[in-house]
Amino acid sequence: MENFKTTNWLMTRTIKETIDEEVIFFLINKIYALKEKVDYFQIFDLIPDKKNSTLKIIHRQESDELTGVKEFKKEYIIKNIKNFDFQQYDDKIFCICDGPHQTFVFPAER
Repeated sequence: MENFKTTNWLMTRTIKETIDEEVIFFLINKIYALKEKVDYFQIFDLIPDKKNSTLKIIHRQESDELTGVKEFKKEYIIKNIKNFDFQQYDDKIFCICDGPHQTFVFPAER
């Protein structure tokens, strides 16, 4: 099975409580929109700008010669962010695909 081809999205309680739903949907859409071969492990760096109520997101994946996955990196800005509570946990989110499920976790929760 190819990575990220199902609709079974899961997240830890901490992610659900601290990341705006709008941001989660944004991350999901960016994974689905990838044209490259998608690795099972996606990384989203979160860089908040409270003064301007924006969130810079750097979406990336590392290369893997065995599977033919190429390194990927793209930056996005989301405006009008209200909740920056995630900063007390981590400045990145991992999204891991295990086949039938995709799970969002903070690195410390793995």
